[in-house]
Amino acid sequence: MSAIRTAARPLFVQLKETILNKIVRGRLRQGDQLPSHRELRETDQMSHMTVRRAITELTNEGGLSAVPGKGIYVAEPKQDADSGALINGSMYATLANRYGLRPASAKRTAEAVLADREQADFLGLPLPSAQVLIEQLTFLDSGAAVEYSRILYRGDRYRVPVR
Repeated sequence: MSAIRTAARPLFVQLKETILNKIVRGRLRQGDQLPSHRELRETDQMSHMTVRRAITELTNEGGLSAVPGKGIYVAEPKQDADSGALINGSMYATLANRYGLRPASAKRTAEAVLADREQADFLGLPLPSAQVLIEQLTFLDSGAAVEYSRILYRGDRYRVPVR
């Protein structure tokens, strides 16, 4: 990796920047495996704690993905979990065109939750794994509820825009 050493920034920050620059420049691509911690320590002449902190922070920020027993990989870019696009979707169009019902408002909540065993197995996730739970209750002008949705997004692959 060969991080450039300057006294102005901590070494773990310099290693993070080096890895991110390789991702941005295409030298590391989605799914590519990074060298092991030991290889990074030897190549960059950094301590185990320095390498571990850089990798941990990049993993927590979503840039890398750790697979226990296999290695560290460049993560897939996070996608926006935007259920607002449903308003233009076929369900709302059908309600409006066929039945004359027009959704007027919605109450939406977002919550960080941990996957249970069934969800983790289905999604191929280790336990514990973070998920984002979005619940939405949609109302007509009359105040009657017309839709309830509960969506779980993988916490390592999605971000929720706040408007």
